[in-house]
Amino acid sequence: SPAEAARRVGTGSGRPLLEGLAPEARLKALLDARLTLYAEVAHRRVVTDGLTAEQVADAVVAAVADGAPGRSR
Repeated sequence: SPAEAARRVGTGSGRPLLEGLAPEARLKALLDARLTLYAEVAHRRVVTDGLTAEQVADAVVAAVADGAPGRSR
């Protein structure tokens, strides 16, 4: 979600796509623009809101290990 992405990346410098705008609003706009492509090319979907990096990695490994060949959502 844009809120989770904003929490993770913060508002510090070094994020050129977020400069001059509210980070959450810009992240929402970026996600809206990219979501169709992401849905088309994804083989698995892992919801990461509220998870640590280690938990995300574990969820990705589990999704890949549990998935049959082809697309799964």
